[in-house]
Amino acid sequence: FCLLLWYRLLWPWLAMKQYAKRMRYLPRHAAIRRQSWTKLQLGAGSNQLQGWLNTDLSVSRDTLLADATKPLPFPSQQFEYVYTEHMIEHLTYAQGRQMLSEIHRVLRDGGKVRIASVESVSVNLLPQLIADFRVAYPGIEVVLTVTSSDQVASLVERRLRRSCGSSC
Repeated sequence: FCLLLWYRLLWPWLAMKQYAKRMRYLPRHAAIRRQSWTKLQLGAGSNQLQGWLNTDLSVSRDTLLADATKPLPFPSQQFEYVYTEHMIEHLTYAQGRQMLSEIHRVLRDGGKVRIASVESVSVNLLPQLIADFRVAYPGIEVVLTVTSSDQVASLVERRLRRSCGSSC
């Protein structure tokens, strides 16, 4: 009975509420899109960066809707910088590759990517993902920030050097 109640009553109500929220911000988001942006933050959440185009799955007054696991709704080579913090750990490896591919598409030549992540993801998932990215797109600078300790950051860098050799 509870599951039926969820699908019949609550789910449509939540979907309508989210749709109404997006519609309420539509004029503001149109104005934001018309501006010339060179910095993109993916997965902003409540961490709004001044001077950056902030995006997330959850929209707000100053945050545009963008799903990092799908093609990003921006023209190619629009941004000089892309920043994502504590978001990549919520993606699968394939989704992470898709996100990095889209970041490459929207970055200008010589652009920079900064990925901040928690220790466990940085040690286990990111070295191979970033090594693959650096080999595929050598002109893009990728900076990995580990949020717990410098020792973990140096371990990740050693793993990166081991996995992709001199091509990183």
